[in-house]
Amino acid sequence: MAVAVNMPKLGLQMTSGVITQWLVAEGDAVKKGDPIFSIETDKIVSDVESTASGTVLKILVPAGGEAKIMEPCCYVGAPGEKLPDAAAEVNAAAEPVTQPPAAPAPELAPAAAEAPAGRLFATPYARKLAKDFGVDIHTVRGTGPNGRIQKRDVLSAQEDGRVRITPAAKKLAEQSGVDYAALSGSGPNGRVQKEDVLSAVRTPDAASDADCTIKPMSAMRKTVARRLTESKQNIPHVYYEDEVDATGLIAARELFQNAALKKNGSKLTYNDIILKAVAAALAEFADVNAQIRGEDVAYFRHVNLGFAVSIKNGLIVPVIKKAEEKSVAELSKEASQLTEKARSGRLVPEEFTGGTFTVSNLGGYGLENFHAVINPPESGILAVGAIRKKPVVVNDAIVVRPMMRIAASLDHRLVDGALAAQFLARVKQLLEDAAALFF
Repeated sequence: MAVAVNMPKLGLQMTSGVITQWLVAEGDAVKKGDPIFSIETDKIVSDVESTASGTVLKILVPAGGEAKIMEPCCYVGAPGEKLPDAAAEVNAAAEPVTQPPAAPAPELAPAAAEAPAGRLFATPYARKLAKDFGVDIHTVRGTGPNGRIQKRDVLSAQEDGRVRITPAAKKLAEQSGVDYAALSGSGPNGRVQKEDVLSAVRTPDAASDADCTIKPMSAMRKTVARRLTESKQNIPHVYYEDEVDATGLIAARELFQNAALKKNGSKLTYNDIILKAVAAALAEFADVNAQIRGEDVAYFRHVNLGFAVSIKNGLIVPVIKKAEEKSVAELSKEASQLTEKARSGRLVPEEFTGGTFTVSNLGGYGLENFHAVINPPESGILAVGAIRKKPVVVNDAIVVRPMMRIAASLDHRLVDGALAAQFLARVKQLLEDAAALFF
C-alpha cells in the first residue's frame, strides 16, 4: 500500500512549511530514512526523510509550494501501485446527479453542461471536492470508467481556473487594490509572488526602486523580524557594559586546547569558556536566570544556555540544557555539534527551544562592542565583542593588555541596576580567572 510522506510538525507553533527543493524525482527508488525534500519553516531549513522504502509514485507539492502540517507531500510505494485516493475512487459507488442520457463523442464539449436535466456520475469524494473548491461539477469532464468524474478531474478543473498566488502576495494585492488575476507570476508554475504585486503597485517615478532588487523575506527572516520587534516592544531593555582583561582567558585556552582537541575532536574556542563562565554566574543569580510570565516570575532550577549562530537567511539559537552541570570540555563538544547541525539545517525543535539566557558573540567578526536584543521570553542576553590590545592602568602603570568588552541586555522589569552590576561583575571575575573554570 502506498504511503504518504507528510509535511512534518517541527515546532509547537508551526502550521505549514514551504518545500524549497525536491531531492528525488517521481520514479526514483528511496529507502526509509532517506532525505527526499527540503523545507523551510519560520525557524529552520531542514530535510525531510522518507517514512517508507519503495518508489516515489507521485509528488503532490512542487518546489516553492506550501503545505500544511500533516498534509501529504508525496507518495511512496511499489512501482505502478495506485495511490490510496485514486483506488478509493475507482471502487466508490457512483452517486447520480444530473447528466444527459447519451454520452457524447470524446471530442465534443461535456454533455453535462449542455443538458443539465440528465444524469452524470461522480464519486462522493469528487462531489465534495467540487463543492469545497466552488467548481461547477456540470462543467467537469470525467476520465473514470463510463465518464465517471473523479478526484483528479475536479482538481484539474480547479487548477485550470485558479490563480496561483502566495498568501502574502494575495494579502498585499487586496490591500493595494491590485487585480492579481491579471498578473504574470514569477514563481514556480507561474505562481504570483509578493514581488510581482510590488512591481504592479510601484509608480514609474519611484526613483528609490530603480537600482534595487525586491525579494520576499524568507520564513526565517520574517520570524526574526517578528520576534525582535516583539522583544523591543514588550521587554524594557536596559544595558550594562564592562571590559574584561582577557589575559587569563587566552592563557586558559592555550593551556587546555590540546587536551580538549584530543578528547572531543574539535578545537576549544574562547566562546566555549565564555559559555561556561556565564552558566556558572547564572547558577548563582536565580533572579537573572528567570522569566516574567504575566504577573508571575518563573525561576529555573537549571541554566538552559542559548548561543546565537548565524546561518543562511538569518540566525538561530541552539540551547545547551543544564549548562551549569557541564564541564568546559562537555560544553565545547555540545556547542560544536549544535553549531554544525544548525548550519546544516538538522536541528530538531528541542535543540533550539527552552532557553533561559543567551550569549551572542560577534568577536570573531572583529566587532568590539554592541548591544544584543533579548530573545523572548528570556530576561537577558550577553553580547561579547572582539579581543583587542589596549593600554590600561595596572598597579598605577600603563601596560598593554588584551581587552574584551561585554554588554548585558536585561529585562528591567525583573533585573534592577544593582543586581545587574553584581551579575556582570561575577561574569568578569570568572573570565579573568578562566583557568579555574576547568576544575
